[in-house]
Amino acid sequence: MIRVVFTVALTVALFGVAAPAIDEGSAERTATRLDATATDVERTMRTLIAAEDPSPPGVSGARRVVEFRLPADGWGDAPVSYFAVGGRPNGTGDENAVAYRVAGQTARTVRLSGVDLRTPGGPVVFREAGRHRLRLSLVRDRGVAVVVVRRAGDADPPRDSNTER
Repeated sequence: MIRVVFTVALTVALFGVAAPAIDEGSAERTATRLDATATDVERTMRTLIAAEDPSPPGVSGARRVVEFRLPADGWGDAPVSYFAVGGRPNGTGDENAVAYRVAGQTARTVRLSGVDLRTPGGPVVFREAGRHRLRLSLVRDRGVAVVVVRRAGDADPPRDSNTER
């Protein structure tokens, strides 16, 4: 009987020591996956810019779709508070960036240098676990090629009076 009690106590103690390390490992694994997603978004933007000509305003032009998955809270994955393209959800920080936050961690920002990014209506923010899609469109705005980012499936807004005609 004493052996059983000792074994149970030892198992509980070992799990208590290991649990924080497992949580930290889950958070780092999730952050690594989100870094890879940010890199994929940036690579797709750069490929779009290099391979296509920007379309004039109001004309449907070159587009690419980036698919990614936000993990659910579970064994080996930490929950994601948000993944945003075009800055942080509260509108602070760099607009030419991908920002994300793994629950319980500090927010991270991946700067998209050399890419002129537009997100009509503010950052494109994803909070739910599961599969998501971003639509990247290459357009000309005031003579400059810019990448416009929206959720795939969102309608194009009406033309802006500040956009080159």
